[in-house]
Amino acid sequence: MAQRVIKNPEVDYTPSWFHIDEIRLDKDATVVKGEMQNLPNWWCRVDSTDFLIDPATNKKYMLRRAEGVEIGKLIYMPESGNVPCTLFFEPVGANVNKLNFLEIGNRAESNLYGIHLTSSKKTKKVKLRKGEIDPRTMTAEYYQNLPANKKPWTMGLHKNMDFVERPTMIRGHLVHYIPELGMTSVSLILHENMTRQEKNLYTNIGKDGTFEFSFPLSYAHTAHLIHNAPIYIESGDTLDIYIDMEVTPYRKPRYMAYRSNGESAMISLLWESLEKKLNVKFDYKKMEASVAGGSDSVMVYRGELMERLRQVCNKDYMDKIFEDSPLSPYGKEVIAASARANIMEQLTELYSGYNAKQYITERDSTGKMIYREDSTFVPLDAQKFYAGLESVADLLFDCPLMLSTFSDWVFFNRLEFTPLFENYWRATDVENLMSCDDYNQKHYGFGRCFMSQVRMSRLLSGFMQELQKREDPDVDKFGNKSPMNINLHSLTFQLADILTTITYPEISHRLMTLYRETIRKTEGSTKNEDALSPEHRALLDKIIKPYRGNLLYMDFWDMGCGPCRQGMLQQREMAKDLKEQPVRFLYVYDGNNSTRTDAEKWMGENQIPGEHIYISHDEWMLFQHIFNFTAIPHGVLIDQKGKVLQEDIYLMNKEQLTKYIK
Repeated sequence: MAQRVIKNPEVDYTPSWFHIDEIRLDKDATVVKGEMQNLPNWWCRVDSTDFLIDPATNKKYMLRRAEGVEIGKLIYMPESGNVPCTLFFEPVGANVNKLNFLEIGNRAESNLYGIHLTSSKKTKKVKLRKGEIDPRTMTAEYYQNLPANKKPWTMGLHKNMDFVERPTMIRGHLVHYIPELGMTSVSLILHENMTRQEKNLYTNIGKDGTFEFSFPLSYAHTAHLIHNAPIYIESGDTLDIYIDMEVTPYRKPRYMAYRSNGESAMISLLWESLEKKLNVKFDYKKMEASVAGGSDSVMVYRGELMERLRQVCNKDYMDKIFEDSPLSPYGKEVIAASARANIMEQLTELYSGYNAKQYITERDSTGKMIYREDSTFVPLDAQKFYAGLESVADLLFDCPLMLSTFSDWVFFNRLEFTPLFENYWRATDVENLMSCDDYNQKHYGFGRCFMSQVRMSRLLSGFMQELQKREDPDVDKFGNKSPMNINLHSLTFQLADILTTITYPEISHRLMTLYRETIRKTEGSTKNEDALSPEHRALLDKIIKPYRGNLLYMDFWDMGCGPCRQGMLQQREMAKDLKEQPVRFLYVYDGNNSTRTDAEKWMGENQIPGEHIYISHDEWMLFQHIFNFTAIPHGVLIDQKGKVLQEDIYLMNKEQLTKYIK
């Protein structure tokens, strides 16, 4: 007979793969009834090494047997995504009040923490003013049920968009946050698409699961935080977000609720349902099948996407979509612009995805990727593929509101390298720029526009950012003499010339701000200063202290990054040639990553020399903030005294290092 039965016990943190329905404390066993959970046809498993543990004493209670599933066997989920099972562990002591359910080798978020064996505690109340709504109830469903906003709206171009910088705040409240997850910080990445810059913000999480970002913002941005929770934040707004650390098998938070002073919360939470309603969500399977099916298949799918694009650019159609929407006129414009951006992103991906088939990829003996052109391949006709855009070109390419869409940075990054705008990289003066405008007008039905000016701005800002990172102004990050003859003198004249063609004042303002920063960093009094804060310097010193006195090449990498592994294979011989020199190669890896075992195996099999350093995920995020990077590989060159010589360096030859050896 059972000594005690706890139905639906309170659990401080439950992972996506297992849910407890009941715990029975018997004299000879601790019986856990629950369900394995995953996507259909995906698997779960319990192992003989699984155990319950009393966090107060660290006493373990091992798994003995199971019913409904076989221990150690991969259990593939049916269409329901659930498989009931009963697990029998060693009996726990009478004085145990709480248990954790752990598996050796599991990532922290895959374990169960805080299984309460006593009565549930009361839910913590939020202090509310009279008439105030509990912010934890302000979910997507809450906003969907608000009265419809019948104010008239337009699909404007926003050519006089407000770019006033205002103090902005995001406050986070993490539900089911526990220290055992090993997550003590969070980062927020904001993209500045007019100058192709990133701002990587970083803050610590309090013991109560709260955090806060305060930053200036001049126009609405979209971003992502924990578990890819969608964030739309307006300039000057304060956004409170309540996000569950527990996720579904689809890796989405079980619960999200947002509150804001402005419309940030409602736009953030309503986008997903409207994206589905508008049928503009990226269909990866259909994209892949269309590309695999050949040019005719691609053009058929292209026709479908063009028809959707014409729909979302049609005011009458969008009025029907927004018939019962509580969004303001501006909120509707943001959603409409996001729908246009989504479809345009898919069109560019379809075009580039098919044309990429003209290259046959192979690997040589060192693992380097070799690209060989297929002489029989017939690429798509760009003019034919993009025909028809002229009727909606203003809404796509001459609308600054596209900066504030949910696919903002992808939209601008993809367009930059399409036939529509790639020719602008040659426009080094006004005459060439006008030629590009004329070409686009003739072949695609639109000429100079906001996007073409952004393209020129991104080109010039790229030059300036590269100059800021270089230790030697005549050598690029690959160790080559600069093929584009980039220097501050030539850049000054080019900038002055191009600025005369810019009709959007905000683009000019941002270019000039970046230009002043470039002068300060390359010629000003701050050129040789250590820009690291005490906190940042302490983290860097923690990593490099054992290797002080050497020139250090610090490479941030991941097993899932092909260019990372290729670079390490290329650097293998360099490291061997320089082993007698005061040079060290530091390969830095996020130690919380589930691929660490694979990474160690790969490095061993390929005899990668150097120092293999594993850091916590929090430290990884802080380094991303310090060196302002999101993409990898990311190389940093550090001198014998610990000074950062160069960031974003890609090591191609040993001469990039030997010139700094003293």
